[in-house]
Amino acid sequence: MVRAAAAFDPPRPVRLIGRGPEREPLEGLTTSLDVPLTVSAHVSADEPVHTCQTAGVVVCPNSFEGMGLTPIEAAACAARVVASGIPPHREFPDDRVESSPPMDQDALVAAIRRAESLPPRPCPFPSITIEQAGARFCQALGPLLDR
Repeated sequence: MVRAAAAFDPPRPVRLIGRGPEREPLEGLTTSLDVPLTVSAHVSADEPVHTCQTAGVVVCPNSFEGMGLTPIEAAACAARVVASGIPPHREFPDDRVESSPPMDQDALVAAIRRAESLPPRPCPFPSITIEQAGARFCQALGPLLDR
């Protein structure tokens, strides 16, 4: 993602939400490529929603993902979304997510450009809040976890 952001003129800013051992190398890479970076390691429950709603494009470039919730959540926030073409991301039910092959920087840049050219879309779930969706998810998943 950072290298893809650097391919734009000017470089696109990158905001990462999370923490992990790759933070320092990513910070070094963004500095060397002159890509503006914001890392939020500890965020409130509302911050990811606000980030999705205000992002130019939400990018999920994972080469592995267990369930692929981030692209769905971002699309539910009416964000433009680009996700790698791994199976959990391909399961999304419609064309709200631009796809690119994992680990292909040129394809990722092209997908981001396509997403940026799209008009904003309304939320696909206007009658449900994030809290309601979370409650439904936990209600359905809870019995499976209690086994």
